[in-house]
Amino acid sequence: MVDRFSAVGIALNSPSTRTAVLLDADGDQVITTAAELASLIERRFATTLTFEWWFSADEDLTCAYTFEPGRREVQTFYLDGLSSEEMATTSNLIRGLFWERPDVADWFIVDTIGRSADFDWDNYLQYGDGDPSTAEAPDLIILSDTTLKARTGLPRSSAPNASDSGFVEITRGDWVR
Repeated sequence: MVDRFSAVGIALNSPSTRTAVLLDADGDQVITTAAELASLIERRFATTLTFEWWFSADEDLTCAYTFEPGRREVQTFYLDGLSSEEMATTSNLIRGLFWERPDVADWFIVDTIGRSADFDWDNYLQYGDGDPSTAEAPDLIILSDTTLKARTGLPRSSAPNASDSGFVEITRGDWVR
């Protein structure tokens, strides 16, 4: 994953310190190495590990890995504070990674400005809790046909599947409000 991020100009090591940066519970930076960060993620050291990727010494992308029961993980990339080009780069990169390996993920949600942050999409998609018809729509949801059929309140996609993987894309334009 580090190589894919690097290929589009996003580094794991801070350009100014040349080290990886974890964020503690207060949001303070904790300097570490890329190897130690990888080890913490692999060992599922904490419920959530939050760290930074870097576009430049001044522009960072915060990422949180949350570990769920059953060896599941939720990766959240916070796009606030990024330019529209950086948001697009990040979204396109993660979307590409998702489509390359749909067997390792259950869904992918893009919400570039946080309009749907008040709704727990992960809880809804995993357990069916909540009613998405009362929530603001994110920019994009990619999910399996099976999950789509099991969840009420989601619109049907107006676009054909982007892959033969059994996943569909629902864009903000598919939501009728």
